[in-house]
Amino acid sequence: MALPFLTLYLTTSRGYSPSQAGLILSCYGICGLFGALASGFLSDRIPPLILMRSSLFLTAAVIAIFPFVESYPLMLVVIGFWALGTESYRPAANTIMNLITPSDQRKLANSLYRFAINLGMSLGPALGGFLAEKSFRSLFWVNSFALVCGSLILTQLPARLGRPSKNDLPPEYALTHDNEHQRAFKDKRFLLFLLGILCVSTVYMQHESVLGLYITQDLGLATRYFGLSFAVNTILIVLLEIPLNVKTLHWSHRKCLITGALIHAIAFGCMGFATGFVGIAALVAFYTFAEMIESPAVFASIGDQAPRKRMGEYSGMLTMTYSLSLSLAPWIGTNLYQHYGHQSVWIFCFILAGVAALIFSQCGWLKKAAVRSV
Repeated sequence: MALPFLTLYLTTSRGYSPSQAGLILSCYGICGLFGALASGFLSDRIPPLILMRSSLFLTAAVIAIFPFVESYPLMLVVIGFWALGTESYRPAANTIMNLITPSDQRKLANSLYRFAINLGMSLGPALGGFLAEKSFRSLFWVNSFALVCGSLILTQLPARLGRPSKNDLPPEYALTHDNEHQRAFKDKRFLLFLLGILCVSTVYMQHESVLGLYITQDLGLATRYFGLSFAVNTILIVLLEIPLNVKTLHWSHRKCLITGALIHAIAFGCMGFATGFVGIAALVAFYTFAEMIESPAVFASIGDQAPRKRMGEYSGMLTMTYSLSLSLAPWIGTNLYQHYGHQSVWIFCFILAGVAALIFSQCGWLKKAAVRSV
């Protein structure tokens, strides 16, 4: 709830420039790199559910105190701990998802996982937009309370969830994982895959950095319309992602990612032509379809290709890539916006998403065909 409004909070409530706000979000991304790597490493060695619980408690505490931070340097420190908490959750959750589901169900399982996330996010940013107009502090406190509730719910699950014995592995595992000791940072096919993910996610992250400025400052719309743009995204995911992935279950991971990158290029490339919220909402809906097709395939590919004993490490590297994009995207986007105007941001997005599509078309990591129908 709070992170999407951070740029607006820092520029409108705290009086920072867009580039200063971008630096704070970049600090989040940089520190998130370390949280993701550490969580991925630990997820292969201790039950990942323990990491998920701990990360929620840490993030809740940091978000609750963030509105009380006065100095800019201290704000950089606090946002760093925020990132460590948030980004350490993702590799652990992805490890559990891929270890407890067989190959032919991973895309649907990841769609269901994203359904649960977006069911909350369909209400969170929309509510956050109204809270932000009244009091930014209440926005942070409600977010913190929700994270505490999530952590308490996770205490009801068995601590060793996601740590099966070899006898529990699906039969197709032995056919697809021939190198149990392959390190993620030495896997050249995987590194090329991550480069494509970095490009397309840097484009997508402009939703959280520049789009809010464009809606409120260039189009002159109220802050709540930025929150409603998130609601458009998440409501569509809640309603359509699972049926869409059932229909595209026969698609290869490569086809999913190329399609997603091309749609991102078109949607963000056309953003500068929108003249009101209807146009913004239509383009948000368009790239939401890209996200629904692309994201389940990204995480399912980890389960299909990564060695089981390194599943957490590969998941951590993937999350680290998203954190890197969150570091680069605000800095690049806000500086382009401040110095060259919003059109430069959308042109940059169009080119970068096109590069991502080209990378996915040549990526050996995506050699595996689509999962079997169920």
